[in-house]
Amino acid sequence: MKVKFLAKRGNTYQFSRRIPDDVRPVLGRNHWRWSLKTDSLTEAEIACRKHAVGCCQTNSNQSPHGQ
Repeated sequence: MKVKFLAKRGNTYQFSRRIPDDVRPVLGRNHWRWSLKTDSLTEAEIACRKHAVGCCQTNSNQSPHGQ
């Protein structure tokens, strides 16, 4: 099953989620993106799901995990 917001960059997986158009001017960016710091698909899927939940609950211009 494909996990939403999971992308691979080189050998490392990253979380990448588009920011809604109406919020972009406030946040000043187009995407939330950060490395999941793993090359393991299984570990990346777990981490990505955790980030997706946190991402949906934040309204700041930083990642929901303070990175």
